[in-house]
Amino acid sequence: MENITFFTGNNQEEIHGIGLIFGPNFFTVYFYSDSDGSHCIGFSTFSRSELGRVTDWKHHTPIYAFTFKEVWTLIPEDIFKEEHLDTYLEFNTSHAGENLTDWHRVMNIDGVVCFEQDREASQAVLESFPGLALRHGIVPLIAFDRATRTGGVHADLTQYGHSYTLIIFRDDQLIFANSILGKHIEDVLYFVLYTFDQLDVSNETPFRLLGEAIKNENLIKSLGLYLSELEVQTEHEHWLGKNAATCAL
Repeated sequence: MENITFFTGNNQEEIHGIGLIFGPNFFTVYFYSDSDGSHCIGFSTFSRSELGRVTDWKHHTPIYAFTFKEVWTLIPEDIFKEEHLDTYLEFNTSHAGENLTDWHRVMNIDGVVCFEQDREASQAVLESFPGLALRHGIVPLIAFDRATRTGGVHADLTQYGHSYTLIIFRDDQLIFANSILGKHIEDVLYFVLYTFDQLDVSNETPFRLLGEAIKNENLIKSLGLYLSELEVQTEHEHWLGKNAATCAL
């Protein structure tokens, strides 16, 4: 188990549990010294071409597995019908019916996330951890925001590869959640500013960057020209790994 970055001088003998995050281009393994995600001690990142490496940790306790595949949508739980899953995705996203779909409930917002399956990641998880379900990353993202912020209006932008997910809360109610594939910073900037304009959200709204966005200097510079309350904290690069228990996994 080479190339592990440890947070506080831990070592691999202390690894007990693992968490898996699958982005469009890479996947990251988070390591824990417990089995419930309370104490994250390190991580290791691999290219998607190395998905077979997941089996390296099959003897450890699996805590979670999340995909940030960009084709997904939220549907109110009271109108959701599983037989309409493809219809929801075709209406709200670029889904065209070729890929298998899945869904699960989102706690605390009375909603259901419908998403295209990440088939390669699902297979890698199934082979090593047969009882572990691959869920969508919007679930812990919403849970993390609710656990770390309250009241007013605030937004989070999470990046994994070229996938960017924006969520906005107003008075503890989710008012927006969506993802785009943004290969150019201008696309991401337009996505954020257009959404703010349509929802009448002020450019002085607290705006937190998470995941790979923390190190995306061009993104930070561009957003900083328009958003006066941009929050860039290095601890938020690994927001999920360090807050697995907070995210009610």
